Amino acid sequence: MAGLLIAAALAAAAPPLAHPLGEAAHAIEAGRLDQARIMIGNAIKAGASGDEVERLLADLAFAKGEHESALGRYQELLAARPGDTVVGQPARIAGLELG
Repeated sequence: MAGLLIAAALAAAAPPLAHPLGEAAHAIEAGRLDQARIMIGNAIKAGASGDEVERLLADLAFAKGEHESALGRYQELLAARPGDTVVGQPARIAGLELG
């Protein structure tokens, strides 16, 4: 009985697991691009999809200097949310890099 109470207390005190896509975003920000690519791929294999994944793929391409790919992904995101300045800023920079 005491063992169960201790295990329950430890589980309650443990920090929650980080969101895999949040961890991937942090890896991109830290310049760990290969790690981010793997993390995003694993999240997709686990069923992740949608704007958050597309944004990370765009951010990853941008960080790798793949401005054409990044711009295309950012433009798709902006089509759904035209006023999104968080996506608009790197999209404009990618566009400028392409000339």
